[in-house]
Amino acid sequence: MTHATKAIYKFLLSYYVKVSKVSIEIMLYDEQDILRSMDKIEISGHVLGAAMFMADIAGVRVLYTGDYSREEACHLCAAEIPQFSPDICIIESTYGVQLHQPRNVREKRFTDVIHSTISQGGRVLIPAFALGRAQ
Repeated sequence: MTHATKAIYKFLLSYYVKVSKVSIEIMLYDEQDILRSMDKIEISGHVLGAAMFMADIAGVRVLYTGDYSREEACHLCAAEIPQFSPDICIIESTYGVQLHQPRNVREKRFTDVIHSTISQGGRVLIPAFALGRAQ
């Protein structure tokens, strides 16, 4: 997960435990589960809230991650490479194996269009269809 998300992770989940006040049998997790999960979190970069989790299931190390990015962004660091080699890696991905132009080329093209439009008296509306784009 991102450093910002990891910083509040324990507090958010602990708050759930505190306010849920349901019976132990119904609770999804307790304080001990939260504490045990802290060392299984890997920094994934990408967007706020993105996370990688490592689980050991019967001696098999499984790394699960949503989208991740090894590219630095102006607001987030790149994903960290886990300090272990998983036996199984499960990755959810938006773009898969697509190659993109370098970020600085895309940003320049984007800002050039905005500057050109505004200098000609136009207006720019930027629809943000996904969380990552909105950040």
